[in-house]
Amino acid sequence: MRESLPNVTIAEAIAQAIACGRDALARGSALAGLSWGYPALDRMTGGLLAEGLYLLGARPAMGKTALGLGIAMRVAARGERVLFWSGEMAARQLGARAGAAWAGLSTLSVFSGRRYDIPEDVETGMRVNLAPWQWDDLAEGERQAEGVPLELDTRSGLTVAGLRSRARRMKRSKAGLGLIVLDYVGLMQGSEAARRRGRYEEMSEISAGLKTLAKELGVPIIALAQLNRDVEKREDKRPIEADLRDSGGLEQDADMVAFLYRDHYYLAKEASGDGLQKRERETDEQFANRCSDLQFRMREAVGKAQVLIRKNRHGGTGSVRLRFDHDSTWFRDESEDPRSPAWVREVHS
Repeated sequence: MRESLPNVTIAEAIAQAIACGRDALARGSALAGLSWGYPALDRMTGGLLAEGLYLLGARPAMGKTALGLGIAMRVAARGERVLFWSGEMAARQLGARAGAAWAGLSTLSVFSGRRYDIPEDVETGMRVNLAPWQWDDLAEGERQAEGVPLELDTRSGLTVAGLRSRARRMKRSKAGLGLIVLDYVGLMQGSEAARRRGRYEEMSEISAGLKTLAKELGVPIIALAQLNRDVEKREDKRPIEADLRDSGGLEQDADMVAFLYRDHYYLAKEASGDGLQKRERETDEQFANRCSDLQFRMREAVGKAQVLIRKNRHGGTGSVRLRFDHDSTWFRDESEDPRSPAWVREVHS
C-alpha cells in the first residue's frame, strides 16, 4: 500500500503499515512482500518489500548472475512480471542457464548438444551427443517457461533514466511490474556530468536514482554488484561492506546489503595453486596433514553457498545457506530435492 500524499501523520503511517499486514494475511502469506523464491531467504528477510533497494554483492565466479536469474525466474513463475537487465550476457546465454537448470544439464550441453554428465569417449576423445530424453527435458523446460512473465533486457550502458522509461511503461500496463533485477549495477551509466566528476560520484548518482525509482514505482529492485579485490588479500574471504567496488552511495541507499559466498571456490583455488606446495620448515607429516585437511574441507564445501546479510533495515542480519549446482549454475534452497523442477509455474485462474 503506497502513500498517496507527500505528508502523512504518524497515525496514518501506522494505519498503512497495519493494512500491509492485513493484506499479507489475506493473500495467505506469512511474508511482508514478494517471496524471493527461496524459503531460507524469505525466513530471514520477510520477503522483498515494495519500494526496497536490495544490494547483492559477490566476487566474479561466485554465482551472482545465477542467483539473480534464479530469483527472477522463480518470482516470475509465480505470476509476477519481472524485468531482468544484463549488462554482460546475451539473452541466449541466460536462456541456456534456465534451460539447463530445468533439464539438470551443464550449460555447455545446451550450446554444444553434447553430454557433460558422463566422461568423453575413450577412443575418440569426443563427448557423446545428448540423448533423446535429454533433448525432451530441454524442450519441456521451454514449454514450462511459456507464459512466465520474465522479460530480459540486454542493452549495454543502461542509465537510470532509460530504466525508468521502460519500467514505468511496464508498471502502467495491464500486466504490471513486480520486480526489477539488475546484473550488474557497475555496468550501468550515470549522466555525463556525473561521469566527469569521477566513478564514485557516478555510482552515487545511479544509487540514488535506483532508490528513487523503487519508491516511485512501489517495486523492489535487486541490484547485483561486483566486489573489489581486497577480498582476495585476506585470509578470511567472506565479504564485508568495505569490499564494494566504486560503490558510491549504494551501501547507504540500499535497504538490504548481502554478499554471496562459496567456500569451495577458494579452497579449489588453493588446491590448484601453491596451497599444496610444501612450505619452508614444514615436516613431511605436517605437509601430509595439511593436504589431507584441505581435501576434506573441499569435499565438505562442494555445492554449499551462503548469502551473508550484513545490513537489513527491516529485519535481522545473518547467514542464509543455499545449495549450488556448478554444472547447471543454479541455486536451490537447502530444503529442496535436487531432482525437483528448477521452478514451478503457477497458473492463475
